[in-house]
Amino acid sequence: MLNFIKSKKDCTGCGACLNACPVDGITMHADQEGFLYPEKNENCIDCEQCENACPLASGDTHWNHKFVQHAFAAVSKDKKVWQASTSGGAFTEICKAFGDDNTVIFGAVFDGLHVRHFHVFGCGQIEPFRKSKYVQSDIGLCYRDVRALLEENKTVIFSGAPCQIAGLRKYLVHDYDNLLCVDFICHGVGSPAVFQAFLLYLEAKYGAKINSYTFRAKNVFLGNFSSYVSRYIFENGKTIFVENDEYNNFFLQQLCLRPSCGENCRFRTNERLGDLTIADFKQREIIFPLISDYRNYSTIIVNSKKGEEVLGRLYKNMNILSCDLDHVKKYNPLFYTTTKGNPLREAFFNDFTNGMNFKDLVQVYNTLPAKIKRADQIKKMIPYNIKYWIRRISTKLKGNRQNS
Repeated sequence: MLNFIKSKKDCTGCGACLNACPVDGITMHADQEGFLYPEKNENCIDCEQCENACPLASGDTHWNHKFVQHAFAAVSKDKKVWQASTSGGAFTEICKAFGDDNTVIFGAVFDGLHVRHFHVFGCGQIEPFRKSKYVQSDIGLCYRDVRALLEENKTVIFSGAPCQIAGLRKYLVHDYDNLLCVDFICHGVGSPAVFQAFLLYLEAKYGAKINSYTFRAKNVFLGNFSSYVSRYIFENGKTIFVENDEYNNFFLQQLCLRPSCGENCRFRTNERLGDLTIADFKQREIIFPLISDYRNYSTIIVNSKKGEEVLGRLYKNMNILSCDLDHVKKYNPLFYTTTKGNPLREAFFNDFTNGMNFKDLVQVYNTLPAKIKRADQIKKMIPYNIKYWIRRISTKLKGNRQNS
C-alpha cells in the first residue's frame, strides 16, 4: 500500500489516488481477500498528489455546507421501470429528470460476471446500472473521464457508494453545475474474490456454467417479492430464483465486507457528499399504513440545492410521499451510524484464503438464525393487499379502544 495508508481500514479502494497520479505511478493490486489497494510502481516521482486526493487522508468525508435535508418515499409511475429496478426506480427517474440523450451516466455494471464502473451516453442506455450489486466495483480511471467530460460541458450523472462519491469530489477539487452525484445507503462492499468463488460453487452445484447473476431480482407472485431473491441464468438455458443464497447471507452477516466498511466506515453521516441519496424505503406499511400499494418504494434524500431542483422534476414520473427524515434514520440506520463488525470475519477470511472449499465455508459460516428465516418466509407468503386490510382493521380497532 501507499506510505500514507496506515492500515487496510484506512483505504476504501475508491481509486482517487490512482486517477490523480500525473505519471501513472500507481497500480491497483488485489489482496488475498480480493480487495484492490494502491501500490507505487516504477513511475512514481513522490509528488504526493495521491495523498492530496485521498478523502480519508485529508478527512474530507462529508460536506460542511448548511442545507436542510428532506426525505421522500417514491415509486416510478412506469410499471416497466419499477419491475426492472431493485426498489422504486428512483435512479432511472433521476437520470431522466436531470439528463437527456446527450447526458453521460456513470455507475456500477456487470462486465460479464465482474463488477466495474462504466459509463453510457444517454438516459435510454441505463439498463446495466439498474439492480444492486453487492460486490465492490472497480472504479478504474472513471474520475479522469468524468473531469474531461465536465470540461467539455457535458452533463454527467455519477452514481456510487458514498466513499466513491467522496473520491470523485476530492479528485475534482470543486463542484460543477453540470455534475449530479447520487450515492446510496450502503451496507458495505463485498469481496470480488468471494463472489467469484461463489459462482464456481454454483456451477458445481447445478452442473452448468453460469452466464448471468442478478441481485435483488423481482420475482413477483401474488403481489409479493422477496428483498433478497437472486436470479441465476445458466449456459444450458436454465433460470433459477433463490432466496437468501449463500453469498447474500455472507454479505448480510458482514463476513465478506472490505475492512474499511461496517464499524470502520467514515462515510455514514448526515452530511452526505451525494446531491441525492437513494435506498430501499423500509417499513412503509408502518410509516404510511393507509396506502394500499404492493410495489416497493425507494427512499430519496435531498442533500443539496441541486438535488432539490432535481426532485422538483421527479413529480412528473414518480408518485412521491414526503417523509420525516427521522423515520428513515429509525428504519434504515445505515444512513448515519456504523454497525458492529462480525467477530467471525477474520476466521472466515483465514479459511477462505487458505483454500477452504466454498461448500465447507457455507457449512461453517452460514449462520443466519433459522427463526428469522422462517418468520421472513411466512411474512412473504401473505399478499400485500391482505396485509393492507389487516393494518386498516388493526388501526381502526386501536382508534375505537382509545375513544371508548
